[in-house]
Amino acid sequence: IRDIQLLLENLFKREETTVKMVLTCLYDLGSVNLINKKFSHRSVNRLMKYIANLSKPLFLIVAIRWFHKNVPSKLTNWLISQVDF
Repeated sequence: IRDIQLLLENLFKREETTVKMVLTCLYDLGSVNLINKKFSHRSVNRLMKYIANLSKPLFLIVAIRWFHKNVPSKLTNWLISQVDF
């Protein structure tokens, strides 16, 4: 189990750009969908999308730290649960 977790940690460190791109895409999709759902007035909608774009760098910093800290162990546990019967 520890070997799998180490392999995943190494993979995510080597593929830092891919992790950033995936998190950026998820943030863009999630923020646009949430804003469109909550704010139907056009001018408020645009303002909220602008604010969401301003907060993206902060989100990436927090998300990448969380990702490296939590995802390898969560993914390892999930993979082990798929193998155990």
